[in-house]
Amino acid sequence: MMNDDDKDALFMAAFADVKPIKQDTIATPKHQIDEAARLRKEALTLTSQLEHNQLTTGYVPAIDPLDMLMYKKDGVQNEVFKKLRAGKYPVAAHLNISHMSIEQARLAVFKYINQSREKNHRCVLIKHGLKHVKGSPDLFLKSYVNTWLPQLESVLAVHSAPKHLGGYASCLVLLKKSDEQKRETRERMQKRCG
Repeated sequence: MMNDDDKDALFMAAFADVKPIKQDTIATPKHQIDEAARLRKEALTLTSQLEHNQLTTGYVPAIDPLDMLMYKKDGVQNEVFKKLRAGKYPVAAHLNISHMSIEQARLAVFKYINQSREKNHRCVLIKHGLKHVKGSPDLFLKSYVNTWLPQLESVLAVHSAPKHLGGYASCLVLLKKSDEQKRETRERMQKRCG
């Protein structure tokens, strides 16, 4: 029977030629860890959102490329819609889908609207162009945009853009206010009313 010293000697002999691996002593800076965590969270959120993308790539009613896009959810004030139509809201961001396939445009529009809402953008611009969808001489990407935007909960209103913002080849999209934006508006109104 071996005693503990013999066991230790036998163990040491078995691992005599093993060398320790050099450890990298450079620590990852905290801001890189925070950034990586933020990117992982964004990717997870986007994946979750894309799984809920109900926008169709199937048949949609065809519209003429020179038709004006107009949509207003119930409850949107007429003055707000007129302001959108006139291009009086500052455009916070732009998306150009005019060169994309229907599927690419579908994903881009869905992602863009959700990200714009998360960034508290109030008004955004989508350039859909006036070109035919590949393989369909009577269908335009504009027809899909006209169908998709009203399906998105955060979209309050849509209108073809004024000429200086792209005219019939683009549309302005008014998004719901965030809770923070609603609070700021209430505070501003209270100050005005004194």
